[in-house]
Amino acid sequence: MAIKTKSLPRARMLKGYDPEIFFDEMLSGDGAPRPHYHRFRELFQSLTLPEFEHKRQSVDLAFLRQGITFNVYGDKAGAEKIFPFDLLPRIIPAKEWIISSAGSSSASPR
Repeated sequence: MAIKTKSLPRARMLKGYDPEIFFDEMLSGDGAPRPHYHRFRELFQSLTLPEFEHKRQSVDLAFLRQGITFNVYGDKAGAEKIFPFDLLPRIIPAKEWIISSAGSSSASPR
């Protein structure tokens, strides 16, 4: 199932992506990376589309082999579905995490 990728010029994975009309965790409205995403964006932008697809397929295959699947009851196909997994991380800076975790812990029952 391995996908061979050629040495193609690097694809701009976010080319044409416009976060101006909604909130995006990685990019501000003008398309600039948020400070905590700067290094990740550099690495992400260095991937070609076939390389990214290969990584996605590798994760799907690993999940399937390890049984990280679920069934949809009532689905006529009855096939196991691979648990959805996003290869793009949600990076939360420590300052934001402290605020979020404080809010969620105060809302939880004791």
